[in-house]
Amino acid sequence: METLPPEPQQDAEVLRLIGQNKRLTTDRDYWKRLALSRATSDEEMQEFLGFIEAQIEPQLPVPRPRARKVGRVPVENLAIITDIHDGEIVRADSTNGLAVYSPSIAEERVGQATDEIIEYGLSEKSKKLVLGLLGDNISGMIHDDLERSNAEMTVAQTLHMGDVLTESIQRFAAAFPEVEVDGRSGNHGRTYRPMFFNRKQEENWDNVLYRILEYRLANQKNVRFLTNKSFWNIIDVGNRKFLHMHGDTIKHANSMSLPWYSMFKELLKWMAMRETGGVPWFDDMNIGHYHQNVTIQMGRSALRGTLSVKGEDDYSYAGSRIPAPPGARVLSVAEGRVLHDHVIDLTPSKPMSD
Repeated sequence: METLPPEPQQDAEVLRLIGQNKRLTTDRDYWKRLALSRATSDEEMQEFLGFIEAQIEPQLPVPRPRARKVGRVPVENLAIITDIHDGEIVRADSTNGLAVYSPSIAEERVGQATDEIIEYGLSEKSKKLVLGLLGDNISGMIHDDLERSNAEMTVAQTLHMGDVLTESIQRFAAAFPEVEVDGRSGNHGRTYRPMFFNRKQEENWDNVLYRILEYRLANQKNVRFLTNKSFWNIIDVGNRKFLHMHGDTIKHANSMSLPWYSMFKELLKWMAMRETGGVPWFDDMNIGHYHQNVTIQMGRSALRGTLSVKGEDDYSYAGSRIPAPPGARVLSVAEGRVLHDHVIDLTPSKPMSD
């Protein structure tokens, strides 16, 4: 029979020795044998062994972090809000309770996106916000389905969004030292049903909306509008160039599915034009139109598509297109690099009803 080590005179001495926590493997075996001799039950033995194992593990000191000087990177934010489709109605009973939309919901979601963009920018102490409005701010009347179901007509849609976006830009101006706004015309705001390209940006209710915003905010000294007369524009954020367009000019098969290959080719074609001097230099391409969160990388360039503010609807379910939630997007850009890419989820937190 194995001879056990002598029992210490007092339990306090055992705990003191354990607390010193200086013993190696040989000492661990010693205390294990002692525990086995003193345990009155299997449960007590296991508890005691666990306690000892934890106590005599080597306790390494926590190293102090090395002091270093970190220069603050001058971050700028690029926020994308697109495809609001104000005026459109999506009924819960028509989508089996999966989606609902109305002008009041549109207003609420733009406000939510504004809140998160400001919160995100303040957390990074951004010195500038560039707001990209990539089109389809209104539902318009280019489809029979919309003409018979919209809550209000095109002029009313435009004026309502003028009020909503004026308030958002004013809030941005109060939160950021500099604010720039770039507005692109989509397809829903066009004044003719057939698609056209000559003066595509100008002959559009989206463009009227952008003029309203410029007039209303003319005295806001730290807000500058970049909207031009072309359907595309190249803007600078954090020393990185972004090509903006709505995305409805991307050529693809007549299908309701997402044209991944066509979007990939579109990026390649514009990159080829930039390399041959056909268009000024840009680094990345931002589009709306497809209501999906998309990032297609090609070398150091990327095409990004942004979620729509509207979100799911009858059209996406009927066409078996992947129903995407409502959302927006904000990038953190500094020294010519995209540091962060943040998707804003505008999914309602409460059950949807008409």
